[in-house]
Amino acid sequence: MRIVLVAVLVVAALAGCSDLHGAELAAAECGSAVRDDLDLPGNESMQTSDMQVAKEDEGLRVTGRWSSTTPAEGEFSCVVVPDATDELRGLRVTDLSVQRLG
Repeated sequence: MRIVLVAVLVVAALAGCSDLHGAELAAAECGSAVRDDLDLPGNESMQTSDMQVAKEDEGLRVTGRWSSTTPAEGEFSCVVVPDATDELRGLRVTDLSVQRLG
């Protein structure tokens, strides 16, 4: 299901998408970076919530909360910029901050 959603978002981005689609792509790219930063095992689930996307000079800043089945939770912030070399979403994370709460 996730692969289908990502594929649909990429096609929409290539077809001249709206700011909403750009925000969805940025949120997906950031969520992947958060999961990688947490170094979660492949079978562990992670969810993001309360995500907000804001335009900045260098790209889009995505902030939100994450939780996993460990159980653990926290907050994150990242900056996403266009990257023509990225074949999946055409984006790259240039700044990432992940905090665990509690």
